[in-house]
Amino acid sequence: MDDCRHVFCEFCLSQYIKQNIQQGRIEQAILCPQCSKTTLSNKQLNRLVNESEFERILNMQLRQVDNLEATECLKFCQNCDYAEFISVKADKFQCMKCNIKICPSCNLEPHPNLSCKLYRESVISQQAESNNVDSAIEGVKPCPKCGFLIERQDGCNFMTCISSLCMRKTFFCYLCGIEQKYSAHFSHYKYKGPFGDTCNTIDQVNEDSDESDESDLDDIQF
Repeated sequence: MDDCRHVFCEFCLSQYIKQNIQQGRIEQAILCPQCSKTTLSNKQLNRLVNESEFERILNMQLRQVDNLEATECLKFCQNCDYAEFISVKADKFQCMKCNIKICPSCNLEPHPNLSCKLYRESVISQQAESNNVDSAIEGVKPCPKCGFLIERQDGCNFMTCISSLCMRKTFFCYLCGIEQKYSAHFSHYKYKGPFGDTCNTIDQVNEDSDESDESDLDDIQF
């Protein structure tokens, strides 16, 4: 155990956890079997039991939420939707499934000692400054929504912003720099297609989309 330094073999600790599951004695935390002070993290629990047993632990923990003081909350990972209990005062969340590190409140990169609002404003400001410096660099264009610089080395002119602000939900045309709907992947390039050297904005073409081009962003699989 990390805090109390008590040592157990993984098999014994696994059996201890499984016994607690079978007897329904899973509260919000599973404590060290020797001192009952150190808490086993959900990351440790996930390593010591199988998937179905870990799901039972989470379900039992969820049933305890209404009876707990507001010291912890269930945080869902914005990258893989995995869930884990964390302190309400935590300023960093690391998903034990995909290992992404984010701020629990705004889902951006961790920013200790800086509010979410100020951090977001600083990110946008930094990107804006970078755009002024790098706007002349060939192959680089700023996202029209967050200002994140996107490099295009090859492929089509329909760009996807991969910043932590847009999270692949903002699309824009590399040629005209205007934000687009996902359904405009082909319809925005009526004359030469998305691999050409022109787009509807440059050609001043009406952006009327065919019904076959319409799609909902919620249906996109990344």
